[in-house]
Amino acid sequence: FELSKKRDLPFVVDYRDIWIDNPFHFYATPFHKRYSLNLEAKILSRAEKIVVVSRKTKELILKRHSFVSHNDVVIIPHGYDADDFENLKLQIDKNKFVAAHSGLFQDDRTPKHFLKAVSRFLEKNPEAKNKLELRFIGIMRKSHLRLIKKYKLEENSVYYGYLSHKSAISRMMEADVLWLTQNDSARTPGKLFEYLAARKPILALIPEGELGKIVESYRAGIVVPPKDVPAIEKAIKKLYDAWLAGETLKPNEEVVKKYDRKILTAELAKILSLSVKV
Repeated sequence: FELSKKRDLPFVVDYRDIWIDNPFHFYATPFHKRYSLNLEAKILSRAEKIVVVSRKTKELILKRHSFVSHNDVVIIPHGYDADDFENLKLQIDKNKFVAAHSGLFQDDRTPKHFLKAVSRFLEKNPEAKNKLELRFIGIMRKSHLRLIKKYKLEENSVYYGYLSHKSAISRMMEADVLWLTQNDSARTPGKLFEYLAARKPILALIPEGELGKIVESYRAGIVVPPKDVPAIEKAIKKLYDAWLAGETLKPNEEVVKKYDRKILTAELAKILSLSVKV
């Protein structure tokens, strides 16, 4: 990758493409990481604007590169396409309390603690055994299928495997609760914003941080530490009891709407326009 020493052609950097701090990037030697850090500095020093998806990433860049100012870095988060949620064919079973997870359990993400919490919940609430259904939208690893068997949840689990995006959205919209899990606060899962667009209760098993604040501002979500099984069990009980009582959580529409990609794209277009030098 070669960079001109001149800035004749202004450009905007999408920082996700050069994210050195990705905890799952592998560097063969310290030299390889240092080379990547130097290349990052060269790219950012020549950029008119730097686009990131979270405040944490912005803070990291400002801390590492003294030549980058606060106004050089713009936050444009992940979002959702509103059109994906139109004209869906849904099959909703009102006799089932459906908790769905969309996507892969990749890297260090695991359904283990959620499954263990569900198992404990059913042991204490056996009448829920025939009402609770776990739906997994996406390919499941064999190790995760073994966990489902270990916690005796095979009869409560439905696997959809790989689906088209439209079909995956439909399955999400049929659920009563959407849940996700993540052990770090460095990454921002795109599925969270589609969960917001679905306007369903969200159970977020995530550490304290920016993502948790988004879910809390949504007003229809519960944030729990990802490995705190008793807390997860308590959250499941709360959501299940609300479903039994016919209670509905009303999301904060202002929060949902601001992640519409049409709005986010307009912000990006404005940044690009202002970055071009006549």
